[in-house]
Amino acid sequence: MKVRWGSQIIDATLVQKVDGALLVRRKGGLDMQLLRIRSEDIVSSEEATMDSVSRVMDKLARAAKVVGSVTGKLETRADAMIAREAKIDAKTEDAFAPHEALLDMHEKGLQQVEDSLKLLSNAPLAGTTGSPDPAAAVEAPPTPPKG
Repeated sequence: MKVRWGSQIIDATLVQKVDGALLVRRKGGLDMQLLRIRSEDIVSSEEATMDSVSRVMDKLARAAKVVGSVTGKLETRADAMIAREAKIDAKTEDAFAPHEALLDMHEKGLQQVEDSLKLLSNAPLAGTTGSPDPAAAVEAPPTPPKG
């Protein structure tokens, strides 16, 4: 039989009638407790089915709220992480700025050394189109007259 016990409908087995009340034993539970119920607490199978459906619908409604709540919390965390990106980029720029200046200074020094080496080897300097062929710049000795 199905009986109402508090807000739940449970399966029970009738044990005995005592002073207008019923003693029932709950089925399926680990504890074998006897419950004292009134006859109006006995539930019809239709009512038990409707109660089960109602409980399921209530749980589904609560689950839908949980999904919305969890989704909202995840979106809030994701938004916070996205918002941090610009701050981290700025901190990265600030942290590397002194090093970048030092690297730029050394890069210019290396470029000057390279330009000096090119000058010594008559190669075109960086940023120039080049000079005429050094061999063409030297005039050939005049040819002696025939005679």
